Amino acid sequence: MESKQRIGWIDFGKGLVIFLVVLGHVFLGLYQSDDFIPASTGFGF
Repeated sequence: MESKQRIGWIDFGKGLVIFLVVLGHVFLGLYQSDDFIPASTGFGF
């Protein structure tokens, strides 16, 4: 059976996009639930 070589930058790009999609869903969920603290508040400091 032939083994195909993977292209590293494509795998990296796919991983980055998956990470950003997950991060976006997390922030969207926090924002919609009013648990999101905007950076402009200074994080309570």
